[in-house]
Amino acid sequence: MATFKVIGKGEDGKYFDDLALNNVINYVLNPEKTKSHLVGAYGVQIEYAAQQMEFVSRAYNNYDKVRLRHFIISFADNDCILPCDAIYIAQRAAEYYANRYQIIFGIHEDADHLHVHFVMNQVSYLDGRKYSGSKKEHYDFVNYMKDVCYSFGIDFIPVSEQFDR
Repeated sequence: MATFKVIGKGEDGKYFDDLALNNVINYVLNPEKTKSHLVGAYGVQIEYAAQQMEFVSRAYNNYDKVRLRHFIISFADNDCILPCDAIYIAQRAAEYYANRYQIIFGIHEDADHLHVHFVMNQVSYLDGRKYSGSKKEHYDFVNYMKDVCYSFGIDFIPVSEQFDR
């Protein structure tokens, strides 16, 4: 079973500071965690992702409050997911948002189970609007990912506490 969790959702002040993009992107792309160097990006060059995301936000005069969306997809040991499978799933997840938002991801292999961290710019490069994170958007993504994961014979489950607050 793959689980999906949004990090920082509902936490006041989380990812509001000027270093948030840089710090979280460095964590997601950390070579000690991404041992096979399975990383990807849409709408940015990986080595300049933080600067390019900040540039888009500032260009639309929308560089305030929450700067990024950080989420994780984790795979259970019994999912039998290999890193090459995880990269495919990560690419499909990132592509879901890539038509509006800059996004990067990294496959972390430093724990007992594979997991993928994503960082998405909160500001759309198309029109400068911020990602709302509504329940509908959340569950549209969950349903999309259920189909993607089904092709690997695994369930995709959101962490339920995200909208129970």
